[in-house]
Amino acid sequence: MPAASTPYDRPSDPAKRHSAALTDGPDRAGARSMLKAIGFTIVLAVVGTTVIAMIIKAVIGLRPTPENEEAGLDETDHGEAAYHMDEAAG
Repeated sequence: MPAASTPYDRPSDPAKRHSAALTDGPDRAGARSMLKAIGFTIVLAVVGTTVIAMIIKAVIGLRPTPENEEAGLDETDHGEAAYHMDEAAG
C-alpha cells in the first residue's frame, strides 16, 4: 500500500508539478479536463466577442464615416479639439 501523499512528496516548483500532471501519472484525467476547460474558455471568448461585435456593428457600426474621420474624431464624437493649433504658444 503506497504511503499517503504529503506536500513534501510533490515537487515544489509549480512548473514541474504541472508538466508532470500533463505527461504522466494517475492525474492524466485531470490534465485532460483542464485542457478541455481551457479550450472551452477560448472558444467561448471568441464566439462571445464575435457576437457582441456583430450586434454593435448592426446597431451603431464599428467604423466612423469618412467625413467624420477627415474632420477629426475628437471634434465629431466628443465636441473637443485634441490640439489647439489656433491658440498662441505660451
